[in-house]
Amino acid sequence: MKLANNQGIIIKQFRDSEFRILIAETFPQLHIQFNDSPGVHLAFDTVNELCRKAIGQGDFQFLSKMFELLDAITLRPDVDSEIPNAIHVSFLVESDFESDNGKRAWNMLSTNLKTLMKGAA
Repeated sequence: MKLANNQGIIIKQFRDSEFRILIAETFPQLHIQFNDSPGVHLAFDTVNELCRKAIGQGDFQFLSKMFELLDAITLRPDVDSEIPNAIHVSFLVESDFESDNGKRAWNMLSTNLKTLMKGAA
């Protein structure tokens, strides 16, 4: 989808298909294969699974990289509103952060991601 920015210049919106490609390119070693069904919420099923596994294993390097990527994507001026919405609706939940590793992971999240997860954005 193309939208006009506030100066009337047509820009391409960063959509779920670009989101999937960027995640897969950033983590090629994981051989991420997203469901062919459209929709960023379905892509977050895979992201959630990877993050939960990383929390359980204490893979804070992976989590840091994933959280930084998600933060950067959601702060893009051209981001499709469905991507931040998916973080609110479909990303990790409070119970994912109850363990010691989970608490450490929560502290790694940016204020932006915490706000989106709580739905206050």
